[in-house]
Amino acid sequence: MALLLCGCSSSPTQNSPYPAYQRLKHFSEIEAIARRGTDYEIITKSGGNELLLLAIHGGQTEPGTSELLQEIEKLLPDTVESSRYEFQSLKRSPDFDEGSLTDPWLHLTSHRYDEPELERLAPNKNVCLSLHGFYGDEADFCLGGQNEVLRARLLEALSQETNWRTCEFCCGKYAGLQAKNPVNFCKQAGVQIEMGHQLRRRLLNDPAFRHIVAARIVSAIRDSENIRN
Repeated sequence: MALLLCGCSSSPTQNSPYPAYQRLKHFSEIEAIARRGTDYEIITKSGGNELLLLAIHGGQTEPGTSELLQEIEKLLPDTVESSRYEFQSLKRSPDFDEGSLTDPWLHLTSHRYDEPELERLAPNKNVCLSLHGFYGDEADFCLGGQNEVLRARLLEALSQETNWRTCEFCCGKYAGLQAKNPVNFCKQAGVQIEMGHQLRRRLLNDPAFRHIVAARIVSAIRDSENIRN
């Protein structure tokens, strides 16, 4: 079992691709510099109130997150009533960092993400699951968020793969505990999964691997008793 209790740095490294990480304060600032349908898209599906799948930095912002979300959605059994929210950046900016597989252009950090459609959707759902990518490579999966039950199930499921470096609250400020983080907008909050760039690159290039990861996550969702409460 490849279980890490710590290891990610508590602050961005000097090689962070986000030199202006905090420059966007509200979603309205994205609307001021980019056009929906041309530069970005928001995809929502309200199919049930048990689970809300989130990728608020999808598309070219944190590649691999949208693709994994879509695979999870395909594998969810009919017994799990799920909904979906996805922000997709449709273009790579000149600041796209190929090494870390991240683009800061339309990146609105999670606790500032105040997009109205999501703010209306999430409070009606029981549990959120939010997928993210980070620029480091200290771990493959860093689990955070306020929902302890689902977090424990995901930690158990992902740790069964001995080649995956999975840890809980090990990526410093990316713990997903802030009340303003959309992962905690759901009735019973949720779990945030941060994924390293090497793992996300494989998710993009290897459909069979993407299926395996999604299946592990779906098994944890299926076994989590508080999805339906």
